[in-house]
Amino acid sequence: MCVTIIQKETDLSTAEYLGHNEGAHWVGDKNDIKGNTGPDKFFCGGPTVNFNGIDIPPLVVHSSSGGITPEILTLVEDRLDELNVFPRGNGKPDPVILVDAHGSRLSAKFLNYVFNKAHRWIVLFGLPNGTGFWQVGDSNAQNGNMKAHLVKAKREVLQMRMAKGQRAAISRKDVVPLVTSGWDKSFGHIENNKRACAKTQSRMPCAPRDPPDEG
Repeated sequence: MCVTIIQKETDLSTAEYLGHNEGAHWVGDKNDIKGNTGPDKFFCGGPTVNFNGIDIPPLVVHSSSGGITPEILTLVEDRLDELNVFPRGNGKPDPVILVDAHGSRLSAKFLNYVFNKAHRWIVLFGLPNGTGFWQVGDSNAQNGNMKAHLVKAKREVLQMRMAKGQRAAISRKDVVPLVTSGWDKSFGHIENNKRACAKTQSRMPCAPRDPPDEG
């Protein structure tokens, strides 16, 4: 799931939540938001992820700090459970979530959700808080690709606005389109994800290893 957190105290506007594509025009009825939402439409929306044949829509939320909160973390799990991304019952194992040991991960809201028998999650805490050592999928290649595409996309937006005589600035309504522009070439790149996961797993203390040679 692509989770985008926008720094804002109050609720997001429709343009901030769905992302405004300045290259597209509104079509049809002025109230037809659904018909004007999607790739290359007025509201572009974020990237959808497909896992085991299930389309997982993006999650766009806000927080005062721009960082993840217990409410956001719980919402992520709730959305995944709602879509039945990880089927439970009939001997199937509970899904696992790997997080750092930030205080928000020990909040009552989050713990109440993961310990609920109706949708139990197994929580693994990565210590110390050095995500470069244990965070699955957090590879330099993916981060680098995303940053490179963000720089390029921001430059194009600013150049377009200057050409139109508009104020050259990036706003909250640009966040979703910017993330979407670099997603498939970074965190949405399947082969790069596989390599990043394999590389991270080999460094983790809990990763299976061959027994020592006693010979």
